Amino acid sequence: EDVRPKFGGKMRFVKSTRTTDKRVAQSRAYALVAEWKDQIAKAQGNDEPGGSFFDGVLEYRQQLEELRRSNDLQHYEALAGSIINKAEKLDAQGNHEDAQRLASVALGQRTPITPELIEWRNNLHLKQKTAEQMEKDAKRMADYFEVIEAINTESVREWAKVLMAPKEQDGHGYGVSSVKRCFSAARSVWHHLQETGKSPTDQEPFKLPSFVLRQERADNASKAR
Repeated sequence: EDVRPKFGGKMRFVKSTRTTDKRVAQSRAYALVAEWKDQIAKAQGNDEPGGSFFDGVLEYRQQLEELRRSNDLQHYEALAGSIINKAEKLDAQGNHEDAQRLASVALGQRTPITPELIEWRNNLHLKQKTAEQMEKDAKRMADYFEVIEAINTESVREWAKVLMAPKEQDGHGYGVSSVKRCFSAARSVWHHLQETGKSPTDQEPFKLPSFVLRQERADNASKAR
């Protein structure tokens, strides 16, 4: 309702799927709804790079999981085929990264982090204010990496650099204490993923990089002086 003026006062989206085949119609309907939601998100100003697109990818994955659970293989195959076609179009347009994200995440080859945060949050036994801050930091981590498979020692180092980089350089401008707080939340999520068998138990990627520790020592020395 808040963005209807940006769509000429339109109250609803309507479009024919142009087919009498129910399976094909359902497949096209899923794609249309995802596209419309993306348009609404952008009209609301939620068009940060990768944000609304990945939300659409997650929605595709959720729809496929629901169809699989209900054993609706006909619609499952139709939607999966539609997703593959969309990924191929993105790849042909030069959007190779988005094509890979769509195909691998929606079709279950890679595991998105964001849906896992719900169970993780429910298992936190902390004061409300502390839990809320931890959840914000965990969401920041999930938005950066998107999928569990993207987390490794090197990518975590790059994340720390982004957290500490000035805002004018597309960073967050965080000091050491804020970076440590974000890493603490990330480690908590990682350990939850280990307990649920979704991340390797022999890896601990969220250790503070050496350059963060050096900055901490420099800050402490400066305060002492």
